[in-house]
Amino acid sequence: MSFVASSTPPNFGRPSEFPKLPWHRVYLTALVIFAAIIGSLEAYGRIRGIVPSAPDSADLWAYHRSFVVGNDPKLVVAIGTSRIRTDLRSDVLRQCLPSHRFVQLGINGATSSLGLLAEISRIPGFSGIVLCDILPPLMAPEHDNDQVSFARRSVRKADALSTYLHGVLCERLVVLNADLTLRQCMSAQDGPRSNKDGRRHHTHADRTLDIDYTSPEGLKAATESRLRTYAEMYARERRYKSIDEFKLAIAGVADSVARIRRNGGQVVFLRLPASGARLELEESAFPSSVYFGALASVTAAPWIDFRDLSRDGDLDCPDESHLSLQAARIFTIRLVERLRLSALL
Repeated sequence: MSFVASSTPPNFGRPSEFPKLPWHRVYLTALVIFAAIIGSLEAYGRIRGIVPSAPDSADLWAYHRSFVVGNDPKLVVAIGTSRIRTDLRSDVLRQCLPSHRFVQLGINGATSSLGLLAEISRIPGFSGIVLCDILPPLMAPEHDNDQVSFARRSVRKADALSTYLHGVLCERLVVLNADLTLRQCMSAQDGPRSNKDGRRHHTHADRTLDIDYTSPEGLKAATESRLRTYAEMYARERRYKSIDEFKLAIAGVADSVARIRRNGGQVVFLRLPASGARLELEESAFPSSVYFGALASVTAAPWIDFRDLSRDGDLDCPDESHLSLQAARIFTIRLVERLRLSALL
């Protein structure tokens, strides 16, 4: 028996003869299945204690920096360190000042915001209010460039906007947490945002920062670690022979404040909350009343001490450096009240 290959291709039917599927139902079913999977992962992640968080980045900072413009007296700009990111609550500010716009430009780490203040002062027509978180050792001229690179970094507007929109989603959905892995999801009770010392960060898309701790041991370890870091910093920072020498060193800050005031804007220096050994360290080396008083004298800009806003010690700093969420809400309300009483808002 022989087989002869046929040159005629097999007939599997014309396209019109294929069974017609209800594609709208197929798409809807796929969408429902996908949503169910995402919803299940989201619920499971939250049960495991994983925290949704917007990735903080230079692009996200640049997005918010783009809203710091001239000729806007209703603009409130926060600059400084992680303290100002935790201690000023954007939601409270929006409630207290519904006609104002708040921009959070704090940068984590022991860096000076005075160079950034100078950059803002050079924005043509800037007439908003700058809330400047600063500590005396960081007022020295050698720290002027600490945060300037952020302001001068070139970022495409489309990239910055994309980063912000991604942050808005990440702030709400655990499944978009960039640090999340399957192993962590299955085993880590504290989630990927918990550091080795038990510190857990939650960054909002507006760059407000929440810090909490997963255990008393973690809180103790973080507090001691941060205290050691700042003790080393204070030990190596410049010491002034006299307060007049300090005033000469910070003379350049007066130029930044003067430029802003000429446009109708304001600068307010903040001595933000601290407690315990951290507060003792800061005050023993550079007493606020002396050094902030000198800063106010040189610049003619007001300064606000957190202790003037505290009532019966209700401004609680669990790690001695950053306010708890409830204390931060109280502090923000009282700060706004003080600014209003001082006719700065």
